[in-house]
Amino acid sequence: MVELDCVVHMTTPPHFEATFLPDQLPASRLDLEKTCKVFYFANGQGHLLNSQISKILSKEKLLLAVKKNKVFHHARDYFRVDASGIVHFELISKRETDLREYEGIINISGGGARFPVRDNFSLNQKIRLNFFFKSPLEVEIDCLGEVVRARNFHLNRDLAIKFIQIDPKAREKLVSLCMAIQREELRTKVRISDPFASN
Repeated sequence: MVELDCVVHMTTPPHFEATFLPDQLPASRLDLEKTCKVFYFANGQGHLLNSQISKILSKEKLLLAVKKNKVFHHARDYFRVDASGIVHFELISKRETDLREYEGIINISGGGARFPVRDNFSLNQKIRLNFFFKSPLEVEIDCLGEVVRARNFHLNRDLAIKFIQIDPKAREKLVSLCMAIQREELRTKVRISDPFASN
């Protein structure tokens, strides 16, 4: 299982194109027989498209066909970004201190986080968390979270946390961090060419 962000563009129904960032799509390892799940928000609704890959158009683009469309009447409150940081975390239910640490890329928003873990976790477990981000803003956050998703595969364990207790000012700091990262990503993606530059 691989989770990637993409931009979708409808072509001739039921087909649509999905475009990924450079060097992100593992085209050589794709199984054309498997179902792909594409999730997106539009007009305050969440859509889950069960799709199948019809054709690999390039190293960055797939042509998919919709098999089934599910609609969820729920809007995401906060957008997510990938940020380089450190998180210390421990289960609240344990009496003894069992503090764990992860340093690397954390998928973060004002409402929750997702990051790799070494141990197995279960849904609804309560976790105490401390996040530290240094760039592009220095932010440190203490909060409580609840496990809403846990992938416990052998070498691909990760944890999705929903914040259930967080100071409003701390949440504002996280949102500011996400916006700063998004602005930085947009700046790096924009390429300006000078028509008067010499060859």
